[in-house]
Amino acid sequence: MNSQLGAVEERPAKDPPVTVYTRTGCETCRAVKEFLALKGVDFVEKDIAVDPVAADELATLTQGAATAPVTVAGPKVVVGFDPSALVRELGLN
Repeated sequence: MNSQLGAVEERPAKDPPVTVYTRTGCETCRAVKEFLALKGVDFVEKDIAVDPVAADELATLTQGAATAPVTVAGPKVVVGFDPSALVRELGLN
């Protein structure tokens, strides 16, 4: 009988998904998305100008502020485009 049958391979925990709250026509938002793409970070974009659910989510995260961009990964939140904060908070190189 094979003792390996049913063994579960251990895998590292997956990083939390990254969400970027943006606003249509926002150049700072574009810069954040380009930076994350350059770093190889997969992210979901939510445009608060056209998605009222995303706008409500963002208002909850920022205690009512309707600012963009805001980058969220699990409990970590980075407001604006701050490359050093994004590197630090998202664990990037």
